[in-house]
Amino acid sequence: VTVTRARAPSWITHTWISSAAEPVPAPVPPPPPPAAVVQPQPAPPAPAAEEIQVCVIQDGALARVTVTRDPVSGDTTVRGVPFGQAFPDTGLAGNAAWYTADEPITFQGRRFVKFGGERVLDVGQVERAGEFRGVPLFAPPGVRTDVVYVPVRQGCEFQPYAVELKTGRIR
Repeated sequence: VTVTRARAPSWITHTWISSAAEPVPAPVPPPPPPAAVVQPQPAPPAPAAEEIQVCVIQDGALARVTVTRDPVSGDTTVRGVPFGQAFPDTGLAGNAAWYTADEPITFQGRRFVKFGGERVLDVGQVERAGEFRGVPLFAPPGVRTDVVYVPVRQGCEFQPYAVELKTGRIR
């Protein structure tokens, strides 16, 4: 038996070889690091109650009293008694019919009407000057004024009243 090899033509420049080799597997990644253990943080302590000074109307005069304010509940107490019980708004104008109806008041023979909005005044800014229908009236110390302050509620909230100006036709 004679074997003859055939020569590949010159125009063939590549030889294709098919192989059924197995694919190379991808490298296995390293395992993830262990999960961090998070310790629960203790709850922050509740803010401590604080003592503050509050202006009140006591026995017809302005006074400063020490009260305790709980920042969590918002409650204000005076020696353990709720502020509204220790210093009720009775005797103040806030709920008086003449006040809520915006009626004028009379003081020292002059007629006064509401002037501007309510405001907070402090001890020393005003002193008792008189009374209208059981409600104390206040004015700046030592001067006759055209403005009086009517206490509306505890905390030294006042409504200013000014002398009513008479207007009329000019002749």
